[in-house]
Amino acid sequence: MVNQNQKLQLDCSVETTVSGEPVEKRWSVAPNSASTPSLDLASVAATSLTGGVLVVKAGSLKEGGSYRFSVTASQSHGSATAHLDIWVNVAPKDGTLQVTPTAATVMVTSVTISAHDWVDTDKPLWYQVKYRVVGKSGDAATLSEFTPSSSWTGFIPEAGLAEWGNLVTVYLLVRDALGAVSTAFTNITVEMPLLEDATQLNEFVDGLLGSSDDMLKNGDAEGVAVALKGTSAVLNSAQSGNTSKAQADRARMTNLLGSALDVMAPSGAVVSWIAATLVEVLGVPEEINGDTLNASFRMFSSLLDISAGLSVTEGLSTDSGASITRGLSSLMGAPTSSAEDLTAVAARSVETLNQVGAAWLRNLAAGETPSEVATATLSAKVMNAGDPNDPASSLFGASIAAASTPGAAAASVQF
Repeated sequence: MVNQNQKLQLDCSVETTVSGEPVEKRWSVAPNSASTPSLDLASVAATSLTGGVLVVKAGSLKEGGSYRFSVTASQSHGSATAHLDIWVNVAPKDGTLQVTPTAATVMVTSVTISAHDWVDTDKPLWYQVKYRVVGKSGDAATLSEFTPSSSWTGFIPEAGLAEWGNLVTVYLLVRDALGAVSTAFTNITVEMPLLEDATQLNEFVDGLLGSSDDMLKNGDAEGVAVALKGTSAVLNSAQSGNTSKAQADRARMTNLLGSALDVMAPSGAVVSWIAATLVEVLGVPEEINGDTLNASFRMFSSLLDISAGLSVTEGLSTDSGASITRGLSSLMGAPTSSAEDLTAVAARSVETLNQVGAAWLRNLAAGETPSEVATATLSAKVMNAGDPNDPASSLFGASIAAASTPGAAAASVQF
């Protein structure tokens, strides 16, 4: 059984009594039921059809379909064929999504998102909630991990864009016991809170950070991640006029996020969630101090270590790597006290970027060619040492591409 939203990997091993002669292999596939359409294997395979490993791209097989995959091994004295029947799991269906209220304020209005009437024979069902700001690029951001609860209540941590009517798309993901996922979505409006002056801003941020402390003490790491993203959204959209206060707030937020990561179960989804949240925490480079910088590098290292310990199906995603890269750009824009400190930050950034490329390579099976080469480019205007307001700057740039050849990942630096 395989899920339609996951890639399929098949491995072939051959035993032969004739040594010294190469074994030729050839993969093929045929529908195994009348309702299953034929499949052009060459167009959906991410590997050669003549290798020991076959990888079929995610989304290529029909949900509910049945396929017979075959591999024929040949030598001059004869050939042998093996078959494997694959059924594609059917995702949950016929359900609905309900969101109340449909208008909210960031980190002020409590929103309830609930699932109703989803049907699947492979129980139990699990539910996850995400959101995406309409008009903003990138994947949907996480509000909760998968849970057996069909209802989630919490805050939306980002406002919609004014030019898009403040719309935010809320997604409900429903997963069956075998991993097949269905998605429902709807739009709501979300606006930023109205904070009239720096005093109100500081009180609002202090309240959110106090709530984050309380949630961490109670073991609610997911709530901490959502609250910190919301706090970042407020800080990034406002000018407090107090750089030292903002720097202290971001240092506190980074430490809270690291503590939340420490208690979350390791997964590819958690890596993506925390990386994207940290990018928002680092949203204003001038407000990054040394404590935030060092804590951020440690967290990027932890995220990459987690990815290295996951299976290839859960390894570092392209979006997670891109989030880390955006975070590095913010760190490179943070004020430093000397040229030596700036060089040290650049070296750590390049080392981290190389680790991103290595993590992308680990996601590939032997002989697998990515459908698109994962790339990340790091560039930042580095503020003049000791004076973030000085327009004079150095230019730092690095880029990395995870190609299909191991060892091809490399970063280049220019000052």
